[in-house]
Amino acid sequence: KTHSSSFLQHQTRKIIGRWHINTRLGAQWNSDALNDYYYGVLESEANSYLSQYSASAGTNISTVISANYAITPELYWGAHVGSLFLDDTIQKSSLIEESRVDTVFTGLKYRF
Repeated sequence: KTHSSSFLQHQTRKIIGRWHINTRLGAQWNSDALNDYYYGVLESEANSYLSQYSASAGTNISTVISANYAITPELYWGAHVGSLFLDDTIQKSSLIEESRVDTVFTGLKYRF
């Protein structure tokens, strides 16, 4: 089977003084072959912790907000907060414990 995926997103960007603020809302559709490859459990892999599972196609939703502050024209401080909401077909896999994946990042970047 072919593993296929499609992604759609809407992004906004605003500059307010030295702040660069981005927001993003996205949806990613994954085929049954792709979801089953990552989240399926074959009968030969099943045990007392992992039950056999065959994932179907599904759509994950993502949200992100990030902010960068220009300390100098080359040096920026940035922060990023995001969530990925997993489709039901992924949540049902015995490999998955949560319905959402959250990310938080902060750091400095230098533009050469």
